[in-house]
Amino acid sequence: MKYLYYLFLILLIGCSRHEEMSFEEYFEVKPITTKKILIDRIKLDTINFDNINSSFSGQLQIDDSLLYFIDSRFCWVFVFDTNGRLLEKKLGQGRGPNEIPVKSIDAFSFLPDGKKIALGSTSDYYLINENWELDFKNIFDINYNNTVREDPENPATYTFDYENLFLQSDSKGHIFIPIYGESERFNPFSRRYYLEGRILLKVDYRNNKIKEVMGRRSPRYLDYKYLGHHAFFHYDIDNSDNFYISHEIDSLIYVYDHTFRPVKALGFKGKEMDTDYKELSTLDIKQFRNLYFNDRPKRGYYTWVKYFDEKNILFRSYKKNPDTPFDGLQIYRNDTLIADVAVPKNCNVVGYIKPYFYTNARIDEMNEKIKAYRFELKL
Repeated sequence: MKYLYYLFLILLIGCSRHEEMSFEEYFEVKPITTKKILIDRIKLDTINFDNINSSFSGQLQIDDSLLYFIDSRFCWVFVFDTNGRLLEKKLGQGRGPNEIPVKSIDAFSFLPDGKKIALGSTSDYYLINENWELDFKNIFDINYNNTVREDPENPATYTFDYENLFLQSDSKGHIFIPIYGESERFNPFSRRYYLEGRILLKVDYRNNKIKEVMGRRSPRYLDYKYLGHHAFFHYDIDNSDNFYISHEIDSLIYVYDHTFRPVKALGFKGKEMDTDYKELSTLDIKQFRNLYFNDRPKRGYYTWVKYFDEKNILFRSYKKNPDTPFDGLQIYRNDTLIADVAVPKNCNVVGYIKPYFYTNARIDEMNEKIKAYRFELKL
């Protein structure tokens, strides 16, 4: 009996250590630094979308070989073919069978099971079935056990990162929501925040169960005091539920398995990037706003990451200096950098419909026009 007791104790300790990785363990991978430049430029074709009655605030997504413009204010989803021709309009604000009672769509995602999920501005979410009918609505209640707001493992410590709100799903019925801490003693103006703060909330969307908070911010943030105005990240999830994480100030892209164990890291610094980031040592709201709105646009930083399983190609976008009319787009194939090309400002790759890769929507609100780019990679 004593032997079984000690065996149980050893297993319990082992499980605890497996679940509670140290900060260093999240980044204990040797970076892959393989470069073989095969492409020095890409040819962008322009898609001009049919005119629509829209707020012209929203995002372009791709699913099932169609293009979808999600209007965040009017809550319509406009469906286009690959040449920008309008096919139909879905959803909208309301209480009808094909509408959703939401004030705004702050994030939207197509799910692997054919359903869709829309996230509102007050943690409300709406699950939409294959016929674009509302299955149910609910609230993401992350404030359970809300007496402990300084515990980095407690979801109640965090709030949704609405400046960086991008939903992704895995194959097991979970969605992941970017989060950050903003309580009095746990916020981007303390070293502990960068050592212990999580970045993603894992939720089972089928039953509204909060599973856990996951991940860490790049160790590059520990070199500063502090960079709350640059503490953003972007991520993608592949078909094997691996995570691709790109932090705003880190040239490396970190890859994790579905349990957030590190798998590898890869990446090169972008071109023409001013990385002279300005620190903010104390929580000074006026100075923070000045750095965010006036200094941040002057700096170079990484903005988007997108992986395509069928091509084993990874795209990573970044901001160049403001005095150049271009931003940068890196292309990795089989973990090797094969291109670092100039693209229009704020240009990200969002989807693939053979034979083209498609970029995000380019919205001209003044003239009420929407366009996007597409391009081929002939390798």
